[in-house]
Amino acid sequence: MNARRILSAMTGLALVGGLAACGSSTESQPGSARTAGTADSRAAAPTPRPAPLDISFTDPSFDTGTASGVRFATDISCGADRLNAFDIALPASARTPATASASTSTPAPASAAASAAAAASAVPLVIHLHGGGFINGDKSTFWTNGFDDPAATGSAPAQLLSAGTAVASMNYRLLGAEDDKGVIKPMTDVARCLQYIRYHADSFGIDPNRIALLGNSAGAGTALWLGFHDDLADQDSTDPVARMSTRPQAVAVNQTQATYDIVRWGDDVFADYADQLKPGLMKLIEAVPEGRRMLAFYGIKQFGDVTRPDIVTYRHNVDMLGLMDASDVPFWAANTSTPEALPLGADVMFHHPWHARALSERAEQVGLDATATWGEGRIPPISAVDYVLRALNR
Repeated sequence: MNARRILSAMTGLALVGGLAACGSSTESQPGSARTAGTADSRAAAPTPRPAPLDISFTDPSFDTGTASGVRFATDISCGADRLNAFDIALPASARTPATASASTSTPAPASAAASAAAAASAVPLVIHLHGGGFINGDKSTFWTNGFDDPAATGSAPAQLLSAGTAVASMNYRLLGAEDDKGVIKPMTDVARCLQYIRYHADSFGIDPNRIALLGNSAGAGTALWLGFHDDLADQDSTDPVARMSTRPQAVAVNQTQATYDIVRWGDDVFADYADQLKPGLMKLIEAVPEGRRMLAFYGIKQFGDVTRPDIVTYRHNVDMLGLMDASDVPFWAANTSTPEALPLGADVMFHHPWHARALSERAEQVGLDATATWGEGRIPPISAVDYVLRALNR
């Protein structure tokens, strides 16, 4: 998270609308955070502990592997828009208020002792972010299709649940043809929903300090952005959800983009093709039919606007390569489904193996732990599921 690359006007971007504070306790809430890697001498305002959420769990209809007693809930709202929602599957070991009440035949007390007991049994969580170029896709596909991982030996939800890890899949607002907000809109949707889950960690029996992200394509870029961006937690907010950290503990991504500062792609991703891409990648992007879709990334209407000062600032704020430094979270990346070919079409351009190569080279340069694999048909040395489980259970 290279704070020098971020202007304060951009880090102050609003997330999804605030949620009302729940409960009246003034106990400190786990998962709240200051900017990672810095010391803050101010005393953080106590974050009120929320009342338990009223969640209707059902039996899952998807493969849960060797896990039994899995509880599944869908369409839990975490924001103002209908797409600000997530599904979650909990292993039997996750101690929620409902299971605590069932085991004692009395309502679970909201005491410090009860909270400590719940924290001791809290399970880690892995959140999946779907792909679709920020214009389509849905959280539901993860439960049946899993995570596209060339090193996988089974369904990601089943493997994670069998390992005693909670699993969620999240939606976010999509970009329309005339969208004026750009990719910051869906990415901050995810940040806000992550904060919501952390704030309500007790309701899910999860550990707010052990959360990893899985992402595919657009979801991959979003996961990396959250892993590399300065923490968006606002300790001065009157909204307790906004005080929660937006930083995961690990990230695993497939078919990712190296940065959403597309102007950098020519030099930092596709430099090997410089001679073939004359007079430059941006001219090629303008020429291909799908090129105008990239204008929506910044909420602009013409390619000349990418050099406007406000859009340059915007590009820096969504530049994962520029944001990355040694204090950021470890990541796993695999771009192995697309050929190493001239990026003459949108699919090759967005999912080219060299996006993962650029991330790997930048990680080595700044000293960040990374496991990256690129090249059509290549197999990573460890699966994404094993990678995040190892990171969450250190």
